[in-house]
Amino acid sequence: MSWIGSGLSHLGQVRRTNEDAFSVRNHVGLWVIADGMGGYAGGEVASQLAADTIANFLEPRLIQTPFGGPALSDEESLLIESIRAGQQAILQAAKATPELREMGTTVVVLRILLHPVPRLILLHVGDSRGYLLRAGTLRKLSVDHSLMERYIREGSLSPEEAEHHPNRHVLTRGLGTRRATPDLSVHLLDPDDQVLLCTDGLTTMLSDTRIAEVWRDNHASPRSSCQALVAEANARGGQDNITVVVVARKE
Repeated sequence: MSWIGSGLSHLGQVRRTNEDAFSVRNHVGLWVIADGMGGYAGGEVASQLAADTIANFLEPRLIQTPFGGPALSDEESLLIESIRAGQQAILQAAKATPELREMGTTVVVLRILLHPVPRLILLHVGDSRGYLLRAGTLRKLSVDHSLMERYIREGSLSPEEAEHHPNRHVLTRGLGTRRATPDLSVHLLDPDDQVLLCTDGLTTMLSDTRIAEVWRDNHASPRSSCQALVAEANARGGQDNITVVVVARKE
């Protein structure tokens, strides 16, 4: 038994360049997505640096125990260390190339462990998200690091007001910025669960309700789920780059 993921990234219907990136490392139970910021050159470089650096940092360290062991704290520490490696790679590249000095990126890292019990570890920085689909119900596993999310929690804005606020795209954390600390959460997995990682090119086009509907109707394989979600986001306007990774159990 293993968990297999598939990823898909699309330019969308409006943007001229794709500043998203992802990495799929099925053989070690690891998946990463990133959404760059800072203009064409900076965003594209930052997201790819984050996805590649984090995955390349972790892969050789996970290859001996691809589906984990009893020391959850060791796994968590290693994943946090990989985020630091991504942060340093972006900062060093920005320092070396002045035109990249404003670049940054969101990131979501998913690690699935099978031993001693099936569970996932999710780390994220920024407003790219992780979701769990269980028995047809969608559950958001991450909380956006954004100004609007803060205002909603404080009661200053309603979710509906936040959708149209001029600062709705302002992030409070991101790799490449001074605030790059990830949030980490651990969740038990049921055999029929599926996990979705996505950039905001999906979530700005589709409500959570619609994501769940599309996902339920196209869950035969991770690839078919990715294709259906990206197609639906594009059909509704595709105002940003769209990147999704879907992970499901395979016997």
